[in-house]
Amino acid sequence: MLKIANKKNFVAAVIGLMVCTLAYSQELPKAKVIELTGQVRYKEPGDADWKAVQKEMQLSQGTQIYVGPDSDCQLALGKEQKSVTKIKQETNVVLTSVGQDVHLDIKSGEIFSRIKKIDQAPASKFRVASPTAVAAVRGTAFSFTAEGISDTVKTFESTVGLSPVDAPDKEVLVEEGHGAVMGANGQLEKQFDLPVEDMQVASQVFIRALS
Repeated sequence: MLKIANKKNFVAAVIGLMVCTLAYSQELPKAKVIELTGQVRYKEPGDADWKAVQKEMQLSQGTQIYVGPDSDCQLALGKEQKSVTKIKQETNVVLTSVGQDVHLDIKSGEIFSRIKKIDQAPASKFRVASPTAVAAVRGTAFSFTAEGISDTVKTFESTVGLSPVDAPDKEVLVEEGHGAVMGANGQLEKQFDLPVEDMQVASQVFIRALS
């Protein structure tokens, strides 16, 4: 009788663990693929091979995405998937965090982001980082380009804080209608006014309207 009871307890424990694991996995935040063109591939943590990205796919945080030549991919991010990021051609990016706080690590290439405030909590953040610089934003539209020798931020709406990756206290504010270039050494190389054509990008680059 004792052996039977022990077996029942073991089975119940295993089932409970499976239910908890399933519930936890379902609660993890995801990034939703809302549009793509051309060749877009991804690797989840632990994967050895690249797989093709499909529209409506839900991608876990930690996923690496590569967008090929003449291609692009558009993601809905954040706690309620209200923010949109468009990953441009020949860009390699990691979805480090995609929930209340969004953190994208861009190895090379260019992204455009249109952000709705992720949460009312002051700690909520949307950050894009390269090996050189970090762009921190709350409710704005901007682009971030990582070219290895430098990073360029263009702000289409509101304000973006740009800082060296190892010196967040040296943040420079890039206001609406302006851009900034930070070198690989973490030094601000230049700031500039955006031409009218660039200011129109925010209204043209996204297919999904944000309310």
